[in-house]
Amino acid sequence: MANPNVIKVSNPRATSEAKAKQSVIVSINKEKEVYVGQQKIGFDSLESVLRSRLPIGDSLVKPAVVINADSLVSWGDIVKIMEVAKKLGATTSASVKN
Repeated sequence: MANPNVIKVSNPRATSEAKAKQSVIVSINKEKEVYVGQQKIGFDSLESVLRSRLPIGDSLVKPAVVINADSLVSWGDIVKIMEVAKKLGATTSASVKN
């Protein structure tokens, strides 16, 4: 049975040019070794590496940085990574694993 009070509307559809949200994974182990994806980097080069991997300036995409940290890593180190990502306009999320 159809509801007579339902109004039919056209929903917008994505075009092939629409981009999916892109995430970059940053990992830090208990030895404080930092990885962007599978690439081991020095902490001092984190900003330049993220800048090259994030779609900065693309108004359609809000880039995201996902931080995976060992449980022995200090929160201060995790926050430093978050600050670099936010400086570049990315959202961040972190998970701590044993």
